[in-house]
Amino acid sequence: MSQRLCDRYKFDDVKIAERLDLTGLSGEHNYALATQLLTNVLQPNVDAIVDEFYRSLTQNRDFNKIVHRHSRLSKLKLAQRKYLLGLGRDYGSKQYFEDRLRVGAVHHRVGVPLSLYHSCYCLIQNLLIDRIPAELTASTDTYAALIQFIIRITSLDMSLAIEAYCSDRIASLEHSLNSARGEEEELRKSLRTDSLTQVYSRNFVLNELKRIVSESKEKRQGREKGESQEGRRRC
Repeated sequence: MSQRLCDRYKFDDVKIAERLDLTGLSGEHNYALATQLLTNVLQPNVDAIVDEFYRSLTQNRDFNKIVHRHSRLSKLKLAQRKYLLGLGRDYGSKQYFEDRLRVGAVHHRVGVPLSLYHSCYCLIQNLLIDRIPAELTASTDTYAALIQFIIRITSLDMSLAIEAYCSDRIASLEHSLNSARGEEEELRKSLRTDSLTQVYSRNFVLNELKRIVSESKEKRQGREKGESQEGRRRC
């Protein structure tokens, strides 16, 4: 059974609370805003938001390459629909953090450029804000509070996705580096030893002899130079 991402990145209750505090999501009033977002913005408009989101993304060359290699657009739309309907729902739970970390891990695995992340989350923010209903925009305080919550909850999601993305990328680079080092050592070994007998190869022995002779010559010349200088000082 694979390790949970929350455990890997040490998101216990304390660290979750710290991240919520950092993104301004502490406090019970935010949970009320999450319900308002779901009821008044997401549920009535989720399909329109998803369509507009992917209509914009399909203008991006990198995105189209990824879709062509890994998935169908219809499948991505279903996943995005599920993601949006869960946006902010019980956001202080370990499962919420787990799901958002997994988004970053999956995106790293399929090769989504990190440069797309910020623009995608900004696009989601704009699409959600644009669909706040008129009855909520009429109240300046309610409208401002909901906009603020949208920015904060998408920022939380983005921070978790990028954290997993970057950590997996670093792990992948370290693995590649270790593999390259292992291959280099194997190559060095193959150059030093005969593949059949596993004893030192002729070329390796000759090169080692040249190195030893050269070092010995340099040491002898150094001693002779030192003795010559000592002799001149005595004179």
